Order: sequence, then C-alpha cells, then structure tokens
Amino acid sequence: MCLGIPGQIVEILDEEIYLAKASVGGVRRNINIGLVHHDEQRIEVGDWVLIHVGFAMSKLDEAEAHSALRALEEIGEEYEQELEELRVPDRVAVREEESMMPGYCTLDHDGCVTCSDAGIPVRVVSVESYDALCEDAAGNRAEIAVELVAPVQTGEVLLTHGGVAIGRVAAREEDS
Repeated sequence: MCLGIPGQIVEILDEEIYLAKASVGGVRRNINIGLVHHDEQRIEVGDWVLIHVGFAMSKLDEAEAHSALRALEEIGEEYEQELEELRVPDRVAVREEESMMPGYCTLDHDGCVTCSDAGIPVRVVSVESYDALCEDAAGNRAEIAVELVAPVQTGEVLLTHGGVAIGRVAAREEDS
C-alpha cells in the first residue's frame, strides 16, 4: 500500500542536495525536501511534512499532521505494516559511491522508505512525445512517462515513481 505519512523534520543534513532527517512514528529516516524547500517556502527543524517514496510532498501544520496520524492509526494493520517497513535499514543501492548522493535509490533497485516502490531522481537523456529516456546517478536507464510534468527538456532532473515522472527536482544544467 502506498501511503503519504506525516513526519517531523529533526535535522537538515545537507541543504544543497535537499537532504533532511525526519521522524516518522518514532523512526528517523533521511528524506529529500527538494519539492517543498524553495525560495517561497523553507523547511526547518520542527516542521511537519507529508512523506511519500522518501520525498517530502507537502508541508503540513502541526494540527494537520496530528489529524493525518490519527486517521492513519485508524486504518490499523496497513499503517502498522508501513511503520514496520520504515524500521528496516535504508535499502539504497550504491554502485559508484562518488557519483551517488546519500539517501537515493536507483532505477535497478526496489526500495524506498515508505512503500517499497522507488522514488528516484533521474536526469532526462532524450524526450519523445510523453516519454523520456532517463538515467539515474548510477547510470541505469529507463523509459519514463512524463505527461504529469510535461513539457520536459534534456538535462532536467525529475522525481520518478513507478515509471512516472511526478515532479521536477532540478532545472537543466547548462553545459560548461
């Protein structure tokens, strides 16, 4: 089951690569805050965020977070299973440690911190209509559906989940 789970930020690990540590149900995990940490909205220690596939998807106020947690607790077994999966050590594929940012999954790996699907930042290699050939930090390539974030350009970094681009992580880097 894929759930967005509220977590409280307990540490900003690396603001440059948008890496933070969040407490979720008493378990501390590294998450990416790049989708919600920008000029108009900053994420700070103590803030609550909705986490899915290892990424903060939105910022929550404390009342919203506690309300969502109560609703999740009412779900029962499925929520408890999600929390158990969080207790499993990070399953991050690190093929070339120098080229991988800490805390990231890769296209050939089957793990994420909330639902066992992969939430993966990938760079667009080429685009054809609503599909893009993308490459992760370890060099793995896959076709990704980009309808939700279109138009995209070669060089952009997208957040993908289940073979679908669900957001932009970074704009295209200019060639040096």
